[in-house]
Amino acid sequence: MITTPEDQTQFQRLMGDGSQWGLRLDWITQPSPDGLAQAYLLAEEFLAGAPSAMVLGDNIFFGHGLPEILAAADIREIGGTVFG
Repeated sequence: MITTPEDQTQFQRLMGDGSQWGLRLDWITQPSPDGLAQAYLLAEEFLAGAPSAMVLGDNIFFGHGLPEILAAADIREIGGTVFG
């Protein structure tokens, strides 16, 4: 999870370590609002080249066939998929 230094404590209090959803959440602070691409720069060591997904906190994705669409995006060898 990448968040601002000001908001991180509140998000950690709300979401904990993610274990209640079967996840493990790690936290990275973005010191200044320098854009979405900066998230990948901040998380580069954490990701270590692994596939990833960026989900903005103010977006909600829901709909018929969403799991299949996500699975199709996941098998891409190169490039990326943008959902909007």
